Amino acid sequence: MREYLRCYFGRIMKIDDQLGRLLSGLEDRGILDDTLLVFTADHGDLCGAHRTAGGKAIWAFYDEIVRAPLFLHWPKGIAAGRRVQTMVNNVDLMPTLLDYAGLPVPAQCQGLSLRPFVEGTEDLNRPGFCEATHPTAAAVRRMISTHEWKLWLYYQGRPSEQPFKESRPLALYNLTEDPGEERNLADDPAHAKVRRELLDRLVEWMKQTDDPWLAHLPRLV
Repeated sequence: MREYLRCYFGRIMKIDDQLGRLLSGLEDRGILDDTLLVFTADHGDLCGAHRTAGGKAIWAFYDEIVRAPLFLHWPKGIAAGRRVQTMVNNVDLMPTLLDYAGLPVPAQCQGLSLRPFVEGTEDLNRPGFCEATHPTAAAVRRMISTHEWKLWLYYQGRPSEQPFKESRPLALYNLTEDPGEERNLADDPAHAKVRRELLDRLVEWMKQTDDPWLAHLPRLV
């Protein structure tokens, strides 16, 4: 684990150095203040949390994985120091950049421009979504998260195999009381209503995004 963390922190230093070179280059050319910079990632890293690390860990939708960094920097257009509390998704990046560029957002776009949130109009009721589909192992994982609750839906198998092989099919976490996501409440009758509401919202999102796996999921949904 120590060697893994050394490599991880070494990569952070490398990214930091290269980002510094980029910023210096833009500043030397006199265009830094006119450039909208976006710094983000596709996922985080458990780094030993939940007793795991490495490539397979990205299939676990814990906050260490799904809360990826997202920074917007544009001195002439975005006030510095603001932290947005609204849940956002990677698919929001394209409409955000188009919005700031003054270009139309395609009607079929599944994301939203983050510009209203950045400029102060928050939507704290907006959930965040995440999805992963392994092309060879046929592992299907979907997630919905609010500021208080998170629900995963996970199945493994292929559409021709009915039903799918179930492996931890549902996980429900209270992020307020259990920020470390150690207690799975999916089977707790006391939280059945929350589970049902989140599952319904997740299924609705899968319908809106034409998720091809929705039709193959078991009756649980």
